[in-house]
Amino acid sequence: MMRFADELADLGDFTFPRQGRHPSRRAEDGQAADRATSPPTWDPEKYTDEYKDNLMRVISAKVKGKRPKLIDDDHTPKQAEVVDLMARLRASLEGKKSAGSTRRSRRHLKRRKAARRPAAWRRLAVRRARGSGGS
Repeated sequence: MMRFADELADLGDFTFPRQGRHPSRRAEDGQAADRATSPPTWDPEKYTDEYKDNLMRVISAKVKGKRPKLIDDDHTPKQAEVVDLMARLRASLEGKKSAGSTRRSRRHLKRRKAARRPAAWRRLAVRRARGSGGS
């Protein structure tokens, strides 16, 4: 969670119990690697809590019966990358049509084979009934 400078406490004011075990060498190496690749340290003084300041200005202005003078930050809209979802949908559907046609042909072959099976079974049953066997 991000905190502003006035919300941070000095860690010297707190006491923490000591742990009996020390971290392993492997854990220390991993932590050192994390620190080496981590971004530069975060400076809370660089950021201000404009919401809190503006809220206090509104409250004090309402108490005095005046209009508040708010801190105005640059809130202009920024350009975002626009994705054409319809074009992507059409492209994905076109890709599925070609794949679906092979599926359809496979399905069609299975149906044709299934349609021929009963006739073959009937012929086999007739042969067995005549006593000529089937195999």
